[in-house]
Amino acid sequence: MIKSLLFLSIILSSNFASAQLLSLEGFYRAQFYSLNEKLKTVIDPNSHTRSCETQITNAFADGVLKISLVLGYMDVSGNPESFTGDVRKYVLGTAADPNGAEAISDFLTRSCTGSRRNPSHLCGFRKSGSKFTKRIRSQKSARVEIELLHSARTTVDANNQNNQRQMRKSSQTESKFLAALKTKDMVIYMGHARNGGGPDFYPPVYSSGSNVDYGHYQRTQNGIKKMLGALSSTTNDAPIIGMLACKSTGLFAASIRRQAPSSILVTADTLFNYDEILPTGLAMVEALMQHQCGDSFTRSLRTGVTNPNQLNIFR
Repeated sequence: MIKSLLFLSIILSSNFASAQLLSLEGFYRAQFYSLNEKLKTVIDPNSHTRSCETQITNAFADGVLKISLVLGYMDVSGNPESFTGDVRKYVLGTAADPNGAEAISDFLTRSCTGSRRNPSHLCGFRKSGSKFTKRIRSQKSARVEIELLHSARTTVDANNQNNQRQMRKSSQTESKFLAALKTKDMVIYMGHARNGGGPDFYPPVYSSGSNVDYGHYQRTQNGIKKMLGALSSTTNDAPIIGMLACKSTGLFAASIRRQAPSSILVTADTLFNYDEILPTGLAMVEALMQHQCGDSFTRSLRTGVTNPNQLNIFR
């Protein structure tokens, strides 16, 4: 009887988490639509007529914009880093990146509507697996190829811990992220910083209960070491890199800039809500597709955050 009740409790808890996380997709989509309206007020339709950063010009040079959006393993743990923003939207013990990826997918594949003068490019993509493609013909003509990856196999962290299928998925996502740094025009990581141990694509290491063992990540620094290794092994660094994670300016900016001095790097100074990380990633994509340069590029990126000054754009 006790085992039956325990099993029922686990099932009910899992179902509650699933129902609440399903609502996350709708919440994220609402954030994206809000971002879309704000971007219409800051996108400069004449930006393409002026001189632009070399990195953005080079991204368009071959007529194909190659972009990777990579969502790290976004566990909701008992640490403050995981509970920025409105914690009522999240469930302890879950992983939010599958829902974030689904919301981005839905947003990219929606039908395009809006002003002819300043249309959004974040729509009308064709999806095939993790790849999204479309052709843009406004400021600059190009074929856009987006690869969208996430890390968690399921939205329940306990199901992912010590799971071989999860380990394979994490390893594949990490490998594709590292490869993208050498081959893509824009690479955006959206996830945990792990106090300097990220970017991270694996279920968290816990110290006790639901508390992440940040000491482990600070000692090993596996994520950033692998990232720097990938950047140091090529002379063809991604022209634009986003490290959208908590306090990524202080934790990662200096070391990344040493290895990729010619890249535009976007980082955050403070704790960074996941509610804002995802829209900022999409704002980066829209800014590139709209061929935004200089101040217009910066304004576009800062549209998705409550505190615009928390974002750094290193050139």
